[in-house]
Amino acid sequence: MTGRRRVITAMAWTSYSLGLAIWIIGYYIPGHPPLLDWPSFSPSWIAMFLQNLECELGLALTTLGTIAIYGVKVIPRGRIP
Repeated sequence: MTGRRRVITAMAWTSYSLGLAIWIIGYYIPGHPPLLDWPSFSPSWIAMFLQNLECELGLALTTLGTIAIYGVKVIPRGRIP
């Protein structure tokens, strides 16, 4: 792995870990109201996992980290200097 790929991968794992920690905290501790009204347009099991703003933020960071982790592996070596 080149130096830049290592930095991107490390930042992606950090984002993933931080997002997971924030989601777990938000799931077990009541926080701020959610940005979206999940029960009105999604199944109840999705609304259960996204109870508040902290859960939404944690899920967004976890998804961003996952995309970045696997995106670095998929992009050809010449595309990331």
